[in-house]
Amino acid sequence: MLREYDAPGVVKQGIDLLFCSEVRALDLKLYRLCDYLSRHNEQVDLYEVTQLLVQQQNSQLQRADSPEV
Repeated sequence: MLREYDAPGVVKQGIDLLFCSEVRALDLKLYRLCDYLSRHNEQVDLYEVTQLLVQQQNSQLQRADSPEV
């Protein structure tokens, strides 16, 4: 599934809503589970994740080293 974009390149409709629109266009019924938390799998850059974890760890270390007021 892809996103729908307008002329300037702004996302007009996200993956979930576009999927629902396409299902409705086929005259199929949609059901939802309100008590189920779904996750979205997306491609991530492992280097970026590592850098964020290092920043978080450094921030925690700085707070531990700073004197309390």
